[in-house]
Amino acid sequence: MDRARKQTWLAGLLAVGAGLAFATCTVPPKVLFKCESGGRCLQPGYVCVEDHCVPPELLDGGADGGADGGVDGGVDAGCAPVDPGWSWDAGNRLPKGWADFGVAPSGDGGYGYLVLAGGATPSGPQPLYATLNAAAPPTWVTSNTSAPSLSRMRSAWTPFADPLGFVMSGGVSDAGVYLNTVVVASSLLDTAQDLAPMATARADHAMVGLDGLELLVAGGRTNAGLLGSVEIYDGGWTTLPVLIEPRARHTLTRLSDGRVLLAGGEVDAGVSDSLVVFTPGDGGWADLGAKLDAGRAGHVALSIGGGQVLFVGGEPTGKVEIFDPAAGRVVQVYSLGFDAIDSSAAFIDEKGMALVVGSDGGIDAPPEAAWCNACGCVPAPRPSAIRYGAKVARIPGYNVLLLIGGRDPRDGGPVADVEYMLWP
Repeated sequence: MDRARKQTWLAGLLAVGAGLAFATCTVPPKVLFKCESGGRCLQPGYVCVEDHCVPPELLDGGADGGADGGVDGGVDAGCAPVDPGWSWDAGNRLPKGWADFGVAPSGDGGYGYLVLAGGATPSGPQPLYATLNAAAPPTWVTSNTSAPSLSRMRSAWTPFADPLGFVMSGGVSDAGVYLNTVVVASSLLDTAQDLAPMATARADHAMVGLDGLELLVAGGRTNAGLLGSVEIYDGGWTTLPVLIEPRARHTLTRLSDGRVLLAGGEVDAGVSDSLVVFTPGDGGWADLGAKLDAGRAGHVALSIGGGQVLFVGGEPTGKVEIFDPAAGRVVQVYSLGFDAIDSSAAFIDEKGMALVVGSDGGIDAPPEAAWCNACGCVPAPRPSAIRYGAKVARIPGYNVLLLIGGRDPRDGGPVADVEYMLWP
């Protein structure tokens, strides 16, 4: 295939991969990885064509199909996600409308508990709610908590789940005050207590767990602007070297080799596409040199197995990206099939499947959904309730997925709707 025909063929293939395959609800195209420097491909047998590593079967098929996209034979049936056929049912509503909360598993994973905490309701911040069991539909119970700070954490705070419970840090109070408080809550123990406060009050920051009970907090914002400060908790807070660039609404993800990946966020110049790693022990930050395919802020980063990380949603992009720590960069970019400025995602199984739910902020339709893995996305059933900002969560130890709360786009008020999926 000559260079001109390769260009035509690849352009058609990428166009089909980004649009037609999802618009017609077919399975996604064969994975196209970006080439290494010098035009090398890490994948055996792949050939670098216009900065993308192309599998040999597509090259063979492309000689006959350059004008129509050359996708014949280009589906990896062993990797592409498949709609399992589950559907949404209406669940027991929350006791009141609820938005901007955090949700995470609590306990040792075998009890079927989820913790919901913080956020906004018509009557102010909520102390704590949790699933009582994994029945269909799950029921809700108010936990008897007394941590003074928990009732003040209203918005823009960062949750993190560890084996002991649900850790929340910072945020903005009802009075608009930036907080440095830290709370750990457990539905299993029916308790919530204040930990030592952070050195710096902050909101829109990121937090991740390290070894043992260590917590790493980075970035965020205050009334004075974006923060670059970093702290680590190990019984008390210690200040670490600052970020390379101050930012907020970014993500921190623990990689399988122990490092922490920082991705995207709001920076002074706009929305960042940077990828930065933190190595525990040396306390320093290093720019990977690689970039996200598009800048993201307010996105979701989800570990999907095999050490890979899935990025989805955020502003201003709706693309899905897969980061491979072994390659040190994003190795795949594909379409979610719909715009998802706000999004939530939950890891489903050991095969790397995730459910992504998101919306573009429209006022006349419920959010959309997709099943995604490292090879692409296929449409999932659409929820029924019109809302945005709903949270997806899996009840630990049970095959139950919940879509919880959020806001009504017509008036911005918190909603109490809960929908669930139950599978064999």
